[in-house]
Amino acid sequence: MRRWLVLPLLLLATACGDDSTSPGTTPDPAEVSGIYEICSLSFDPEGSLLPAVDVAAAVFERDNPQVPPPRLRLDPDAFQLTYTPSGRFVESQFRGTPRFASENTVRLRFTEAARAANELLLPAELVLTYQATPRALTTTPQQRTHEVPGPEYARLAGVQNDPNVPNRVAGRLSARFAPSCP
Repeated sequence: MRRWLVLPLLLLATACGDDSTSPGTTPDPAEVSGIYEICSLSFDPEGSLLPAVDVAAAVFERDNPQVPPPRLRLDPDAFQLTYTPSGRFVESQFRGTPRFASENTVRLRFTEAARAANELLLPAELVLTYQATPRALTTTPQQRTHEVPGPEYARLAGVQNDPNVPNRVAGRLSARFAPSCP
């Protein structure tokens, strides 16, 4: 009788195993690695009282042709997000560790999460989906709502005097990274 129980369990375990040849599996770090420009970056607060913020337009220097575009350098063991704040010539950087997960997902964990939240309204961990053609990294539905400092949100949104801005603002980040932006 025990043999009859073991066989169905073995079949079930085999069927539920990880098939690394099927679509939607863990991306190859060597394939995903490279330099990506930050094409879009925005923060959308929960609810309808507060406006969404185009973080890229509010923060990045894009008018000076001598300033390199904001970019993400992604390696198998580390990443670096580099940008020049608007009106400045000195670059700012965030570093962290990537994790290549299932369903073509790349998780970027920032080492200075509080500073990333203050300056760019970023979560401690940014969850991105890798797309091979055309090559891009975009935020996923798995990107959870996160909180950012209210004063920093208000500064970037241009609503510093709005009494509806709380101390902490919950919202969702939307981003797109590609080798070059249109």
